[in-house]
Amino acid sequence: MRVAFGIVRLFPEGGLQRDCVRLGRLLLKRGHQVAIFATESRFELPEGLAVTLLPVHAFTNHGRDWGFAGKFAAAVAGGADPSSSIGHPSSDRFALIISQQAGGKC
Repeated sequence: MRVAFGIVRLFPEGGLQRDCVRLGRLLLKRGHQVAIFATESRFELPEGLAVTLLPVHAFTNHGRDWGFAGKFAAAVAGGADPSSSIGHPSSDRFALIISQQAGGKC
């Protein structure tokens, strides 16, 4: 199964961030493909677990969160911005999508 995690900022001091990476590691050990999407990352990740950056520029945290939610939704749906490193064919969609943005577009 392909699993996508969306978290705005990935840094080692955050509880949500540590949980995201911990779940990613567990899923990798069970043979799943894991993708993490974030606007920025300062996390040392284990082999096989990578972060795809979706840069967002906004004046407020809310603006950043909404911008990220839109880019994340497009990325996991296969309609990512062509300038990014993402582009999944429709036959290769994610089976499970987890995002910290409960009120976002995801």
